[in-house]
Amino acid sequence: MPRVLVIDDDVGTLLGYKEVLRTAGHEVATAALGEDGLAMAQRDQFDVVLCDQRLPDRPGTEVVQQIHKNCPRTAIVLVTGWGTPELMFEAKCAGATSYAAKPLVGDDLVTVVEDALRLHVNRRAERPTSVGFAVQRWTDLVINGVLLDEDSKTVLLWSRGIAVTRGTLQHRCDAVHVTPKDSLDLVRLLRVVMHHTGDPWDLQDWLNVIDDRTARALIARAGFSANYPCVPDLESFLSHQRLIVRPELAEALRARLRRLLLP
Repeated sequence: MPRVLVIDDDVGTLLGYKEVLRTAGHEVATAALGEDGLAMAQRDQFDVVLCDQRLPDRPGTEVVQQIHKNCPRTAIVLVTGWGTPELMFEAKCAGATSYAAKPLVGDDLVTVVEDALRLHVNRRAERPTSVGFAVQRWTDLVINGVLLDEDSKTVLLWSRGIAVTRGTLQHRCDAVHVTPKDSLDLVRLLRVVMHHTGDPWDLQDWLNVIDDRTARALIARAGFSANYPCVPDLESFLSHQRLIVRPELAEALRARLRRLLLP
C-alpha cells in the first residue's frame, strides 16, 4: 500500500485529501507545518509527499529541497494555487518530481499521486547507459514536432502528427522526467523561435492563443518577461527557457537544432 504524506496548513484540504487517497487505497499521514512535515518524512518512509507552497513557517520549495536531500527514495509534488513558470522551475531545481495546481479533487488528486510515483520509480530505475538513449528518443519527439507543417495545440495532436501513440509519447517524456505538457510547450515555442526570431511577440496569432494572459504565460515559460520586445534567437531561448532543467536535454536539443539549421 503506497504511503502518502500531505503537508498543508488548510484543515479542509488535509481532510479532503486524506479521504480521497484512503478511498483509492493509499495510507495517508498529514502535517500542517513544513517543519512537522520534514520531521515526519525523516522519521517514517513515504512513497509520495504532497507539499503546499504557502506554508506558515517556510516556503514549500524549501521543504521539497530538504526532503529531496534526506529522502531520495520519496517522490515529491509541490502543490499551489498561485503557480507561476518561475515557481515551477524553482520546484524542479529543488528536487520536486512534479508540480500540481490547486484545486486537486477526486480522480485528479489520485492521478497526480500515481503519476509522481511512476515518474520517481522510473528515475530510480535508470541506468547510465539508458539515459543517453532516453534523451535521444525524447529529442526526436521534440524535433519531429518542430518540423511539423502545423502547430500542435494538444498532446494528442502532437502524437498523431509525429505518428507515435500517446502512450509512447507519455513514456518517452516520463523517461527524461519532463511532462508531455512541458514538452509540447517547448515544441510550440521552438517553432516560434525558428520562424520568428527578431519579430515582435505575437503568440495569439502564431499559436492561435485566445487571450493575452495565456500568451504572457507562455512567454514567461520561454524565460522572458512580457515586456521583452522581440522573439529571441535559438541560443538565447535555450539558455533562458524554464521548461526543462536537465542540462543534457538542452545540450541534445542544441546540437540537433544546430545541425538542422546548417545550410
